[in-house]
Amino acid sequence: MNEKVHHSAVIGRNREGMNLVSKQEILDIVSVRRDIPVEAIISKTRKREVCESRQLCMFMAKQFRDDSLRTIGVFYGGKDHATVLHANRTINDLVDTNPPMRRSVEIITQDLCEKLNEKLATSKNKEVYICMECNSRDVEHKVWIKANSKELSSYEAIAINDTWCCDCGKSLPLRIVKRSELENFPVKKSY
Repeated sequence: MNEKVHHSAVIGRNREGMNLVSKQEILDIVSVRRDIPVEAIISKTRKREVCESRQLCMFMAKQFRDDSLRTIGVFYGGKDHATVLHANRTINDLVDTNPPMRRSVEIITQDLCEKLNEKLATSKNKEVYICMECNSRDVEHKVWIKANSKELSSYEAIAINDTWCCDCGKSLPLRIVKRSELENFPVKKSY
């Protein structure tokens, strides 16, 4: 299984590695590549080159993160969700009609993918939870905190009905595996 993320896969919303690149890292890369100070990008200014850079940040955040539109807008200058939608439409239109903007998006996407791949490489030995039924990685479990000590209770103490798979919808124990071993557990599709 090749975990490297290619920039064309990001536009297709590849979930592997989503949220590993922070909104601040996106802001920093756009700032450097567009030669516009971070402070200007998150400011209220309406200068064209600053607005395009802000819109580019919002566009990249939508591609590389699972944040809500509101969260993205608030981070990039206190904007609302409609502004983020407008930014995404604008950048998509500019990519189609403006070759310098297309090149800028390609370069920034490539930079962000490199950063993402670095983070994926360092996280290969981290453990992840997968569903024992369908091997999905889209699982959730409640975490209990001990009232007096504020310590997290161990995974073994979590009851079966406190864990569930978002894909198959079953409430069952989760399996813990290292990221590097995920290829041994292909996801079983239930149609």
